Amino acid sequence: MSVFLIDYENLHASAFSGLEELSEEDRVLIFYTNNSDNLTFSLMERLVRAKAKIQYMKVICGGKNSLDFQLCSYLGYLIGTSSDTRFCIVSRDKGYNTMLSLWGDKTENGNTVVCGVTIRNGMNKSVIADEAADVETAAEASAEEQEQTQLRAEQPELIQPEQAEPTPEQTEQAAAEAQPQRQPEEQAAEAQNGDAQPEQQPEKPKRKYNRRAPYKRKPKAPAEQSA
Repeated sequence: MSVFLIDYENLHASAFSGLEELSEEDRVLIFYTNNSDNLTFSLMERLVRAKAKIQYMKVICGGKNSLDFQLCSYLGYLIGTSSDTRFCIVSRDKGYNTMLSLWGDKTENGNTVVCGVTIRNGMNKSVIADEAADVETAAEASAEEQEQTQLRAEQPELIQPEQAEPTPEQTEQAAAEAQPQRQPEEQAAEAQNGDAQPEQQPEKPKRKYNRRAPYKRKPKAPAEQSA
């Protein structure tokens, strides 16, 4: 009997490679959150037709790595209540590998704990994901990317409206804005080089003219009287 605990938030649909190869004795536990609660129609059809027992485990997100903690906690519960069972954590998160050092090859009840990136990879004897599983997952991801690219190519291109020619006023304004502004230091330098206006010469004092004194008539001498 094998039990697969899938980190759906980490892998999504690529984790279910090999689902059709499971038997009725096997179980698949899908751990998901509100951020990863979408299923495609093709994946839903595969889960319905699968022989293994499918169980959905919704995780309450209370912080970072909430799904990882709850998955490991539930795994410990299953190990304590089971015997001679193969448990596989399906995820690309390398943090789960540190838990393997705690359990070793087998637990006291004869259980085995392994990690893999797909269900098919977890069915193998290898504890860590091998290169073949990585290639398989990469091929599935490439197929999904090609499908998205094809969908974008089929979408009609939006026609961009033609831009109107700028008016003469707009052209003059743009040219004025493009001219660099002169800094005060540049203006001072130009003044030293002789580009500034010449200094004004002092005005010559005006010549003062003495006004002629008013003409005074001399008094006439009295006329002599005849004898």
